[in-house]
Amino acid sequence: MTGPDGVRPPDDVPRDDMTDESIAPWTSFEQVGPAALRVSFTAGTTSCYGTRAAVREEADEILIATIVGTIPEAHSACPDVGRAATLLVELEDDVGDREVRHLDGDGLLRR
Repeated sequence: MTGPDGVRPPDDVPRDDMTDESIAPWTSFEQVGPAALRVSFTAGTTSCYGTRAAVREEADEILIATIVGTIPEAHSACPDVGRAATLLVELEDDVGDREVRHLDGDGLLRR
């Protein structure tokens, strides 16, 4: 995913300190290495919201959830503005011919 100037913005740095998390389904992915995928999705502004991915690898599929949440340093009035976001997902094993699918489940979220 590139910006209007043709340059791809940097991947988000995953956060593990978010609250009020929700799943923001990824819209696309690309394989960027033998055991690495870049997933694209919509997230909120970086001054208020962080992102992370939850991954489960199986023999025949890779399940990924992209998760957004409020960061501790967020102001009380966060704008409801979306932005194009990407996360780099490093896998335990090579992608190979495994299918990449959405991982669902509230058990992944921190409230």
